[in-house]
Amino acid sequence: MKIRFQPWQFALVVMVFCAGIVATVRWRSNHALGPGEMLAMLPAEGSTLLYLDTAALRASGVLEMLAGTRSTEEPDYRRFVEESGFDYRTDLDAVAGAFNTGQGSIWQGNAGQSKDATYLVLRGRFQWKQLAAYAVSQGGSCQYTTCTMPGSSQGRNISFYPLRPNVLALAVGQEVKAVNNIGLGKHQKLEVVTALVWLRLPAAALGRLGSNLSWLAPLAQAQTATLQVKPRSGSITQVNLELAAACKSPEQATQLAGQLSQMAEKLRSAGLPDLTGGQFTSQGRDVAGTWTLDRAFLEKLVGGTAPPAPAL
Repeated sequence: MKIRFQPWQFALVVMVFCAGIVATVRWRSNHALGPGEMLAMLPAEGSTLLYLDTAALRASGVLEMLAGTRSTEEPDYRRFVEESGFDYRTDLDAVAGAFNTGQGSIWQGNAGQSKDATYLVLRGRFQWKQLAAYAVSQGGSCQYTTCTMPGSSQGRNISFYPLRPNVLALAVGQEVKAVNNIGLGKHQKLEVVTALVWLRLPAAALGRLGSNLSWLAPLAQAQTATLQVKPRSGSITQVNLELAAACKSPEQATQLAGQLSQMAEKLRSAGLPDLTGGQFTSQGRDVAGTWTLDRAFLEKLVGGTAPPAPAL
């Protein structure tokens, strides 16, 4: 016996199917992206990865403190936020970034040529028409939802497009449409983070970090390191800086944990109350531990006047 659909039955199936699509789109649009989802949109290989919970930082007053300096902001990004009418101090809730210096990286489409680039996924409140108008006013153009414009220096380009109504994908680099390297489902999803600040550094960046902050100098021997800033329980003036580092061998991990523990003890003995630390431990090739940072130390760090740590 053959089953025949009546016209009204076929129309009902189509309506249910369409309703399901609309519901899925609405859910994806309204679903707030978490840290892991935002980081997973970025090209992570060989990059320094950063996540900032700017809404929480703003509520704690730390964002206002950080906004007092522009030294760590990329010039093209600074120009973008200042001239487009977008105020990150009030409109930005979270940012995930990937920073690639082009060292040892070969990017698709340009074999044999490495590129440095900055990739950002921003969650907040945006005036899309104003952003598009800004790009055009700067000598750029918009095609469909993707806008491109020249950067402040030769050979640099800015590109951006809306990932969602409240999420902006933004890239600064040599490629005209480098922003196309950002997107859902393109990269491996990273472990979800819940910190105020989350930073993952590859080996190439750890040496540079240690040269600027001597109390982190031992990390130069690690392969990767993840730093997380979290509120300290029971304190409104201190935060914890948690470390998780991976080394080449268990022996190297044991050595690194010992050096970090010695450094922490020297800091305590030197009477530096703004920067203290606990005991660092190793397990296999991994090292973990925590420093406690006082707000006063953060202010010195942002201002570039943080005291050097005693040498090992």
